Amino acid sequence: MNLDHLYYFKSLVETGSRNDTARIMSITQPTLSLAISKLEKELGVSLFEKKKGAVELTKDGRAFYEYVATSLHFLDNGVALLREKQGKFNRTEINIGAIYSVQDEDWSRIIYEFRQRTHGAIRINVKQSTTPALLKNLKNGVVDVAFAGTMGPDPEIRFDPCWTQEAALVVNRLHPFSSRSKVSLEELRDHYLISYNLKGPIGPELVKLVEGHDLSIDYLYADEITLTSIVAGNPDIMAIACRSWLLDSYCNEVNLVQIAEAPKAFRQLYICSKTNIVRPLVVDTFIDLAVAYCAGEL
Repeated sequence: MNLDHLYYFKSLVETGSRNDTARIMSITQPTLSLAISKLEKELGVSLFEKKKGAVELTKDGRAFYEYVATSLHFLDNGVALLREKQGKFNRTEINIGAIYSVQDEDWSRIIYEFRQRTHGAIRINVKQSTTPALLKNLKNGVVDVAFAGTMGPDPEIRFDPCWTQEAALVVNRLHPFSSRSKVSLEELRDHYLISYNLKGPIGPELVKLVEGHDLSIDYLYADEITLTSIVAGNPDIMAIACRSWLLDSYCNEVNLVQIAEAPKAFRQLYICSKTNIVRPLVVDTFIDLAVAYCAGEL
């Protein structure tokens, strides 16, 4: 299988443009089309839908892309690693994954310190997503490091603690509890609540918090923005959510009330990295810096 053809395929998927792919890869469009045709013939499947002007993957194409992207990412890292050992520092970018709520002042400080240490020579690509998606992307090599929660122990991933989030009761400003600074779970017994899906990364913490309390909770949602926006539009609904900078944008519609039984460190967030590969120097530099910062060593 021609390695160049795999790079062409990956670029075409990611740019969604034959013109852009030809320009980036320094080839002509006929060369690109011929390469994709040869790749499809070799694989015995169609990778793209036959639509004029459109770049749309088939089901086989989507599955194949996951493997190609992962393989080429690790290959590029291997090449960069060998060049570093020869004194040829070659890696010029780092891909960092992050859940939305983690990008607060501490996050910004880590990015700033990394740019200072690398003299701004490393391009930082940030990919925002949910914890399950980021951990998958980390394993597949789409991101080099991720700031996320955890879905449980995983031998392929190293979890270094970074910071924690409190649990808060999100209350519409028209609700009687809005003027309270703290409420107990017992006081919420006759009220309708919403919170995170129990199959998600916050499920275990949430179960532990409400265990033994007969509460009416719909565990339906994946993120703080959805939970808070629902409360903002419904005075009779309250939500249990992680306190983060995301909730501040709703300060005119909701108040955040402390839950008496909730530990201050309700949710632990982590710096996640792969355990079974030798990483390029620039990635190790970022991870070491982030871990040191979170440990109070910077």
